[in-house]
Amino acid sequence: MQTPRRTNILVCALVGLASLGYSQISTHADILTTGDLNPLYPAANPDPWILGLDNLRVGDTGTGTLNIDAGSVISNYTSFLGHNTSSLGTATVTGSGSQWNTNQFYVGRFGTGSLNIQAGGIVSNSASYLGAYTGSIGATTVTGTGSTWNNSNALSVGFSGTGTLNIQAGGVVSSSTGYLGRNAGSTGTTTVTGAGSQWNNSNMLFVGRSSTGTLNIEAGGVVDVASDTYLGFDVIDSSAINFNNGTLNTGGLLASPGELLGVGIINTKGLVSDVDLVFDATHGLQQTLSLNSLPGQNITLNLDASAPAINGSLGAGYRGAGTLTITDGLAVSSTKGYLGYHAGSTGTATINGTGSRWEHIAVLDVLTVGRSGNGTLNIENGGSVSLLSFRSDASLGFYDYSTGTVTVTDPGSTLTLSYSLDVGRSGTGTLNIENGGSVSFNFIFGQTYLGRDAGSNGTVTVSGTDSTLTNPKNLNVGFSGAGTLNITNGGMVSIGGGIGGDMTLGQHSSSAGTVNLSGGTLNLNGNDIDRGSGSAAFNFTGGTIMGAAMIDVGSTFLQQGGTIAPGVSIGQTDIIGDYDLTAGTIEIEVGGVGDTADLLTATGDIDIAFLGTTLDLPALGVMAAGTYTVLESLGGTITGEFENITGIGIYAGLVDVQHTTNAVTITLNWDFVPGDLNGDGFVGIDDMTIVLSNWNQNVATADLSAGDTSGDGFIGIADLSTVLGNWNTGTPPPAEVLAMVPEPGTVGLLAVGMLWGCGRRGQRRA
Repeated sequence: MQTPRRTNILVCALVGLASLGYSQISTHADILTTGDLNPLYPAANPDPWILGLDNLRVGDTGTGTLNIDAGSVISNYTSFLGHNTSSLGTATVTGSGSQWNTNQFYVGRFGTGSLNIQAGGIVSNSASYLGAYTGSIGATTVTGTGSTWNNSNALSVGFSGTGTLNIQAGGVVSSSTGYLGRNAGSTGTTTVTGAGSQWNNSNMLFVGRSSTGTLNIEAGGVVDVASDTYLGFDVIDSSAINFNNGTLNTGGLLASPGELLGVGIINTKGLVSDVDLVFDATHGLQQTLSLNSLPGQNITLNLDASAPAINGSLGAGYRGAGTLTITDGLAVSSTKGYLGYHAGSTGTATINGTGSRWEHIAVLDVLTVGRSGNGTLNIENGGSVSLLSFRSDASLGFYDYSTGTVTVTDPGSTLTLSYSLDVGRSGTGTLNIENGGSVSFNFIFGQTYLGRDAGSNGTVTVSGTDSTLTNPKNLNVGFSGAGTLNITNGGMVSIGGGIGGDMTLGQHSSSAGTVNLSGGTLNLNGNDIDRGSGSAAFNFTGGTIMGAAMIDVGSTFLQQGGTIAPGVSIGQTDIIGDYDLTAGTIEIEVGGVGDTADLLTATGDIDIAFLGTTLDLPALGVMAAGTYTVLESLGGTITGEFENITGIGIYAGLVDVQHTTNAVTITLNWDFVPGDLNGDGFVGIDDMTIVLSNWNQNVATADLSAGDTSGDGFIGIADLSTVLGNWNTGTPPPAEVLAMVPEPGTVGLLAVGMLWGCGRRGQRRA
């Protein structure tokens, strides 16, 4: 009996379908369409069917189907299965060589869509959406060896609707970033089952980004993620990965142990979880953790932090409590760092000891201490944390109600930042730099925000000798929230050493910025202390302000102690408004290049309280005789006088200080030379005698008559160097005296000989 030809079968099929009410049927030997398509498959039956920039809708407003088989090819711009509400679109790509090439792919846009890729069929596109909008349903099945779905961009399983992806029997799906439950209200489920079945993500995977997602890896199925895998990225309700003898390979894993269920294997290079991680000489950088505390749970987690280029995140405290410790000189790298990820979590990291390092290496990545929970980072005993790449940010207290605290303590302990530091991004942030710790930036654009967003609160305290905060660009104290900067006990804050930058207090309305300078140094490097449209307060009770070009705090600038050193040597500082000096020192440097002096001005009145106030006149170099203005009211009057005149002003008859209604001037009655300790206008043997007679002694600070040229209150090598460096400088004494003065080299040798044998007595006294 002769077998019927295929054309006869198709004719019979068409007649049967017509009798069932199908109004549109288009057929080709390898492309078959039924029902509602827009556009319809042409009567000429093209293969390949090339639509160019036109879209293709299967199930536009009703029900439609599309089958591509036996090596046929369709190419178009954007594809829709179930385009409108209540529509139903189904497509099947089957057989080796069968292809559908498109830009974006919507499987269930507003309606219901179903995509089947089987028996070696291939679909290639940029981004895909399964269950795109609220109420939509999208399902895709990729089954069989050689069956492939290539997504060059993101694949969203449940974008705002309900999405399901099944990869089975050797099927392979690839995407850049995968989402399961991408937007609020969506649901996404993916199952990867069977040997050879794979889902490969070249970037990240979100199992529940803003909604609930579920990933099932079964029976030898494999999911590969080059970067991080998140379980419940920004949702409180947890998502899950269910293992049944499957494997997850990922650059980093951010998950609670309770979200990893069943039996399986996880291989990762980074981990943020509710466990205690220790990288030390005992545990090393390669570790295996067993997660088996829940019924039926037996997850083997292999963590390898030894790779030179880590692709994932590291931290502690995802939904509960976790710790991270790096010590014994080990170095660990990651792209992102999180401590206290979700609300209610607590994450603590300690980087302890010389050579112990936590380095963040990826461009645009972050260190977040207290993302939505409570985070603490301690860098101590010479440990270091670094953000090495440009445009990387660090945040302390990122979201509302979060808290983030960083403490950098002890000599050699460092926090090196990149682009920006937010101390209190939207929550509460605290940065403590103490006991010789250091915080700095490795890019000239680096800037700091204390209280960045409305409602936030940020506090920085720099305390202790050699404790430093070096900020190359702007330091914003109260940007849109509340910010406080405390400098005390010898701490140093330096601003604007990069491409300029100011300190701004209370940048935006409703913000508040407060600076408390009670000890230590605030160095503006020629930049301004300015105010925004919020509230500003500058409490100056001790320490030193130096290098400010302008000071504007929106009210009277009140100095209750400490020292203000105008400009950058030699330089000028302009105070906007009134200036009250109730206690403390104005340091006016004199001499050096240009024979000039510092100048401090105010646009308003200047009030000098007599008791406890000092005009200090340190000399930078030779200073010619003459009159110099050192303090001036540009729009008001000056009242009061200084109690003390120090520096070169200690010499009887050398300096006269004059007070007028709007200026304070100094007059040098003869030329002055540094190293001239007896005030005779010449550096010679008499000055050397003063230094040697007080050698190794503590004296009054900046007492030139005792030989303290360095101003440190101790007579030693620095003072001797000043004398020798200016030897025979100044107005020569009578010739008979000059003849008796030896050359500086001879004097130096004599001085060294006299000091030889001092031994430990030459060390500075405590």
